[in-house]
This record gives sequence, C-alpha cells and structure tokens, in this order.
Amino acid sequence: MKVFIADDSRVVVERLASLLEEVPGARLVGRAGDVPAAVIGIQKMKPDAVILDLHMPGGSGLDVLRAIRSDHPDLYVLVCTNYPYP
Repeated sequence: MKVFIADDSRVVVERLASLLEEVPGARLVGRAGDVPAAVIGIQKMKPDAVILDLHMPGGSGLDVLRAIRSDHPDLYVLVCTNYPYP
C-alpha cells in the first residue's frame, strides 16, 4: 500500500513515517506540509492512502479532499489533527 502524509508538523510526519516502516506492505511515497504541495503530491504519486491533517498552511485538509476526490475516488483517507478544539 502506497501512503502519502500531509501534515505541517515535521515531528508528526517523522513519527508517522517511522510507524509506517513497521507495517508490512506499507510504503511512504510522499509527504507535504501545506495544501498546495499535498494536492500536487497526491496527484503525482497516486497513493492508495493518505494521512491528512485538517489544519495546514494554504487551507485545510478539506480543501485537499475537494481537489483530489474526483480523480481518486477509491483513495483511503485518515484525517487527523492535533489542533485544539475550543
């Protein structure tokens, strides 16, 4: 399974990438720290799954989903965030 991580926290991305190394059959194919780079990276790498942060520079994870969903309808998406809820 090809996995793409879109999160603006370098620490989170590195930890998730480390965890993915332990998952048989999973391979990190790309990462991005903002919305425009996430959209471009997902379109280019065509992953099977995306781990997507909701709050990133340049927009939100929902903006990424809107931009890619029609071209990638079978993409698995895990949305996560460490953004505090008020």
